[in-house]
Amino acid sequence: MSLPRIDRVSLIPISIALLIATPIGCGDDEPAGDPDSGSRADGGVLDSGASEDDSGEDFDFDAGDVAAICRSHTGCGDCVSDFFCGWCAGSRTCVAAGEDGSGPADEASCTSGWDYEGASCCADATDCVDCLALFACGWCAGSSTCMAASEAGDGPMTGTCASGWDVEGTSCCGGVTSCTTCTSLAVCGWCGGTSTCMAANVDGSAPATGTCDAGWDFFGEMCL
Repeated sequence: MSLPRIDRVSLIPISIALLIATPIGCGDDEPAGDPDSGSRADGGVLDSGASEDDSGEDFDFDAGDVAAICRSHTGCGDCVSDFFCGWCAGSRTCVAAGEDGSGPADEASCTSGWDYEGASCCADATDCVDCLALFACGWCAGSSTCMAASEAGDGPMTGTCASGWDVEGTSCCGGVTSCTTCTSLAVCGWCGGTSTCMAANVDGSAPATGTCDAGWDFFGEMCL
């Protein structure tokens, strides 16, 4: 089952999204920019000042609020899952990112080890699920380690993985023991008959390999 690696534009958390008055062109049918480009200049630009929300009321937006929210993220993975933040490996703190993510909004806030994509987070992930929740990482099943992935995702950025390189998540399925966690993974399904998590086929209708004789659940409907 092959899934595209998504960019961080799709990972904007609700806490930050509430601060954006108009992520797309207000009143237009078309977005203000290309959300797949990953650039704030091409859609949902971080800006300060007042705008109007859909009700027409003024919506005050203070970039200082973003900086405060970024500081509240205590871990690398939590930090880089927030579109408007980046991880400062030098100080191990989360700070507000500049407009294109190439550096912090305030240069003095991170003088070394700037990481917007999350490659420096990979070593902190100790299991497959946590590892592949990070966009910049891949799981090496052969050594059970999380490693920074190459841009194409076809291998580690540095070093080697002798066997079981995975950026999609199929190698995570077998180690998951919870129905809810299993069905939250895009490539896994839960077999209720055996209470096991299995890699799903392309359309999620059955396991990719092996069989589930009873209670196959791809969407989590049986987890309640």
